[in-house]
Amino acid sequence: MQSRKHKIESIATTHTVMSRHKDYLLLKDMNKKDECNIIGGRRFTTDTPKNFLNSIYCYGPCTAFSSYTKNDKTIESYLQRILNEKKYPYRVVNCGGVGSGNALNTDLNNFYALMDSEFKEGDFVIYFGRNLWSNLINFPEQMQIKFTDIFNNPPFDEIKCFIDMTEHIDETGNKIVADKIFERIESALKSQEKVAPFLDKIERKEYFDEELEKYLKILSKERVNKDKIGAIVMNCNPFTLGHMYLINEALKRIDFLYIFVVEEDKSEFSFKDRFSIVKENCKNLKNVKVLPSGKYMISSFTFAEYFNKDDLQDKNIMPAKDVNLFGNAIAPCLNIKFRFVGEEPLDNITRQYNETMKQLLKNFGVELVEIPRLKLSNGKFVNATEVRRLLKEKNFKECKKYLTKTTYKYVKKFFDSIFWRK
Repeated sequence: MQSRKHKIESIATTHTVMSRHKDYLLLKDMNKKDECNIIGGRRFTTDTPKNFLNSIYCYGPCTAFSSYTKNDKTIESYLQRILNEKKYPYRVVNCGGVGSGNALNTDLNNFYALMDSEFKEGDFVIYFGRNLWSNLINFPEQMQIKFTDIFNNPPFDEIKCFIDMTEHIDETGNKIVADKIFERIESALKSQEKVAPFLDKIERKEYFDEELEKYLKILSKERVNKDKIGAIVMNCNPFTLGHMYLINEALKRIDFLYIFVVEEDKSEFSFKDRFSIVKENCKNLKNVKVLPSGKYMISSFTFAEYFNKDDLQDKNIMPAKDVNLFGNAIAPCLNIKFRFVGEEPLDNITRQYNETMKQLLKNFGVELVEIPRLKLSNGKFVNATEVRRLLKEKNFKECKKYLTKTTYKYVKKFFDSIFWRK
């Protein structure tokens, strides 16, 4: 490995200025303009997106902190810009640089800091340093990167990026390391098949085509002058007591409710039938408007997995496109501030959809409200899947327990003509 022989002044003077938090040390906050900012005990990472789905946390000694380099030249800042360019909805957090001058103590300090952190599913944790805790934390072999593997091999073996020791590299080395980390992260993300680009308002051209603009223009005619406006997007295949319960619970919390009926015709009941049943069930409700969803809410264009749920129950999905379009286009068009869903204890695809909405919609000023699923007196959840099963068996007596009177009359009257559409 090559070293830079000339002397360089460290800007990471904060290594000796620390405060204690629980059982470990934290860096004290400081502001040295664009050179070295520390906020909340963590070094500032530039270009962090306002909206993100998950985080990448970087722990370790001075290498993770990126000593000797300015804020925008740290490993974390380089990595953040790569993620932004590739449209991965992640922020990068610099948790490095905390220690006491002794390598072992530094490792232990970072271990305690890591253990005190809270992560969520989909986050990444990157540790710079020796794996002293292999019996406590499993670092997958395929995700490990050694500096010797990088800088002792072409094309980087002749690059002079080391300041004075293997832990101290300059901005050139930081960029190389960030590129290598991204390669591993992207490989892991692609294998999970669960990452979709986050739609920010600066990226309108990617989604806001002429067709969507026309749809929003039509939709804007349905706008009402109310304060607390909510929305439910329903397939209603068919409309059940559970759907009615969700609507009534939503109306207790808001002034006006939009009900969007999924327009995609891939269900046993046609869109025409489903739309008619919903309108009929809601005709006596005040402050409710029933509308078709168009192609921009739960459709093959935005969320194709929804129509193949039975085959995907064991898969991880990321319906970010659907959620982002709702938050960035539909909601502001109608001043929607609340999105209502029923809790999903049975369907893994719908559960992941709800979780994605919970994570993303808040970035657009929309609150997701989950309503506990309605149960029958026998403890069974009311759900349309069970209704369809009972209808296939022509078990109308049992089926009646799950349906409103309006829906039941419709199903009984038109059963032979509507079942089963292919």
